[in-house]
This record gives sequence, structure tokens and C-alpha cells, in this order.
Amino acid sequence: FIWAFTSTIRLHLGTMAAWVALLLLMLSDNFLRLSLSVMIGLPALSFAMVAIYLAQRHKYLRARRFVHLGLLIASGLLMGIAMQTKVFVAFLVPLLALDLVDWGRDWWGHRSDFGPKVGYALLFGMVTVATWLGIGLYYQALDFNMLLGAHLNANVRSAYEGDGGWGELSRFLLFDYGHLLLAIAGVMALVVRRQWHGLLPLSWLGTAVLLLSNHSPIWYHHYQIVAIPLCWLAAYCVPLFETQSTVATDAGPRRTAFLPRIGPLIAMGLVLLVMYSRVKATVPYYNQRVYDTEVVALLQRDVANTTWVFADQAIYPFYAHLPVPPEIAVFSRKRFFGETLSNRMLVDILDRYHPEQILLTRFKDELLSDPEFVGYLNAHYTTVQENINYGYYQLNR
Repeated sequence: FIWAFTSTIRLHLGTMAAWVALLLLMLSDNFLRLSLSVMIGLPALSFAMVAIYLAQRHKYLRARRFVHLGLLIASGLLMGIAMQTKVFVAFLVPLLALDLVDWGRDWWGHRSDFGPKVGYALLFGMVTVATWLGIGLYYQALDFNMLLGAHLNANVRSAYEGDGGWGELSRFLLFDYGHLLLAIAGVMALVVRRQWHGLLPLSWLGTAVLLLSNHSPIWYHHYQIVAIPLCWLAAYCVPLFETQSTVATDAGPRRTAFLPRIGPLIAMGLVLLVMYSRVKATVPYYNQRVYDTEVVALLQRDVANTTWVFADQAIYPFYAHLPVPPEIAVFSRKRFFGETLSNRMLVDILDRYHPEQILLTRFKDELLSDPEFVGYLNAHYTTVQENINYGYYQLNR
């Protein structure tokens, strides 16, 4: 992701702007935390960002036609993989297609190029959709109930009432008020300079804000689709500091850009000092909780006799190098309350896989209050340890 993000900005604004945008993104709310977590949001955004970079290379590369076609096909393939990884990046497809036709420029003045550009945009869109459908059909992963149910289910919206919409999103934006102010200045700069390539991050930001303002719930990982274009737009401020100036010397006038170029570096250094404590506080680490190492040690104690582990937080089996049933690899509150992962389904998973170990942490209270789940647990498993933090059970042998 970092390579594609900085390379894309470097194409338009130069190396300094790319580094500033990356630094701002690293200092944005929870980016570092998500970079260290086991979540599928950032991999999806990584594929999407590489797809965007390849599409931008197509626009600025002087090469034969087959090279441009290859770049667009590769871009579409990666965007399709990104959608199959996490479908929330789908809104980027029409935005990138519009960018390929240079929708912000003088269409009439460049009407002779309009037809080929539309063809390129259609090629990108068709490859993206074909890749998404092809992977879904091959792996039988086109489950629209899981895809939409967890987002549109009435139980989910009622369970998270007050945790979404513009109110929640505005709190994230205000937390990154510095990024927001720089992005506003960047938008002003791109409008004044008529830098139409800035319409892609601008439309990305506007669409993401519009979608999240009407979505519930909003979690910290959703904010990344806002933070990325926000930092991208902020990078448009950097060229304002890079204008050259003329100084007098004994040998005559000499143009220099040292001081203007060093200005953003000094500013970013000050930001780093101020933000250090905040970044340190937002990045979690292994064994941050007292019982983390204890839980992993319990799982590792019987590795030789374990084929599957049933866990409501897959990170613990991951640390213990043990697999979980694929159906519960993503055991989220949204799936649980949206009933795309009901108690009945969990009992069926236990009956199908017969996991040798069960670890309940995040949803322990909810699961142990369900009679059917508890009945199966008592009939087939022995309680090894149960406390306020977790419950650990082993299969009766």
C-alpha cells in the first residue's frame, strides 16, 4: 500500500509531496494500529491503491498501445481482487473510470481523444467486474446475504444506534483536524492551479464522506477510506513551498530552493514531536492485556492433538499457530448481531468440525447465555478455565 500510495502522488506532485502525504497518513487516526492488525480492510485498500497507480501510469506513460492495454488490464484485475477481498472499495471503480476519461478537463477541446479514453475506461470496468465475478463463482463466494445483510440488517442498525452517521464520522475528522485543514488548503491549491488530477482524491473523499454519513455503525477501520484521500489532498500544499527564489551572490543572481524545500520538513518534524504520544497510545501490542500470553499458552499446550480451534477472536489461535474454521475467521459484532452468524450456526460449526479447543473471550457472556450453545458445550466439552476475561474448554476424549 505505502509503495503504491507514494508512487501515485509522486507521479503528480513529486517526491517531497509523496513523503509528506505518507507522514500525514501515518499520523492519522488508527492507521498504524490497523497496519499491525489482522483485518482485511487494508489488504483490500492495498490492491485498490496499486490498481489506481497502474491506471495513473497508463495516463502519463508514453508507450505503445499494448503497454497501455496491459496496464489497464492489470489495474482491473487488482481492483477486482480488492472488491473480492472487501467490497467496500467498489465505490472507487466508477471514480477511477471517470478519471480515465479526464472528466474534469476541457472535453470539447480534447474531443478527439475522448473516444479512446472511454474505451480504456470501459476496459478497466469490464475487467474489474469479470475478475470479481470470476473469483466469486470459482470459490462459491457470492453470498449476497452475508455481503449486504450485515450492513442493511435492521438488528444491526438498532444494535448500533448512535454509533454511526455523520455524528460519528465528524468526531474522527475533528480528531484529525490538522489533516482536514491541510486538505482544505490543498483543494484550494489544486483549483487555483487547475491541477485536474486532484479530482480523483477529491471525488474519493466526497463519496466516502457521503456514504459513511448514511452508514451505521462506523468503526475506526472505516475511517481509512476517508483518511487516505484526505492526506492525498493535503499533499497539494507541498508545491506551494517548493517555488524557487532568487538570492544575490558575489557571482551574481542565483536561484535557490533550499529554504522553501526545507520548510515542509521542519513543519513535519514539529508535527512528529507533537504527535508521538498520540501514535504510541493508539498502537496496540501483543500481551498488552494481562491475560493475552496466558490464553496463547493454553492453546499451545495441546498443539499436537489439535486440528481446529473454535475462537470468537481468531487472533489468539493465530498467535498459537492453530487454524480456526473458515466460517468464523471473521467473528465480528456486525455478523453476530446481524444474525449472519447465529447461535444455531455456531452449534452447527461445532458439530461439523469438532474443534479440540474452544476459547471464548469477546462474546463469552452472549454465547454462555444461549441455552442451545451451553447445552452442546456441556455435553461435549470439559471446562478447563473460566473467569471474567475468558472461557477455555477442551473436547471430551
